[in-house]
Amino acid sequence: MDFIRNAKGLLTVVLFSSLVWLVEGLVFFSGFYAFDLPANLPMAYFTLAFVNLGLLVPSAPGGVGIFQGASILALSFFGISPEVALSYSIVVHAVMIIPITVLGIIIINRYGLSIWKLRNS
Repeated sequence: MDFIRNAKGLLTVVLFSSLVWLVEGLVFFSGFYAFDLPANLPMAYFTLAFVNLGLLVPSAPGGVGIFQGASILALSFFGISPEVALSYSIVVHAVMIIPITVLGIIIINRYGLSIWKLRNS
């Protein structure tokens, strides 16, 4: 954590953190359009914040289950049915998890490692 002791390091962390939250919120927001839900940014960021708070609870790898449950609960505040909220949460979760997982596997392979080697060591 020494990198945040100076102003440049702290600014870099704040900038990248803000960028990540912005992109994640836009994923939630675009999901509203994909499911023909009433879309507005405050609703998207509320759902994002609610889901991320829910992910603090110990859960399965990738937050499977907790992500969906928190999404259903958050969207219920806006009158979205549990069935639609579950479908929405599965798609949004997949959009967020699959690219990062694939990227991680590619990076691991570029370093000459593999999941199987790591698992067996």
